[in-house]
Amino acid sequence: MSRPVVRRRWWGARGLGAHRCDEGGSRAGESVHVSDVSSLAASRISVWSQGPSPVSERLASLAQLVEPAYDDYVDLVEGRLEAIVFPHPGAAYAWDHAPFVVMVAEAGGRFHDPVGSMRIDLGSGIFTNGRIDAELDALILPYLTM
Repeated sequence: MSRPVVRRRWWGARGLGAHRCDEGGSRAGESVHVSDVSSLAASRISVWSQGPSPVSERLASLAQLVEPAYDDYVDLVEGRLEAIVFPHPGAAYAWDHAPFVVMVAEAGGRFHDPVGSMRIDLGSGIFTNGRIDAELDALILPYLTM
């Protein structure tokens, strides 16, 4: 992923980790890692939904919800977010998820769909730091749609 305005790139590859590099910097760059937050109460979560959703309503009193932003994936792999939730189809497409499934995993996080698999074509899914999954899933999985 590139952000030309800030002259920075992020990349990840299976077995090679996730990295950030400044334009003109070293080719390998600096390793990036998801946060160590393991409690939903201490988590910052972005919910990609058109208006209020049962998912955001369930999370509102238990975690810090942040406004969805284009840089959410970067914030997750650099440890500034603990989760990104796409609660219903149409919130994201396979081509939106695909590169970040690997990058998030290589940064120490996880992606899964509403049925616990890794299908990116369902349109809904959850990216996390891999430490809040059980608590988050118990709370919102019944409210995700495919």
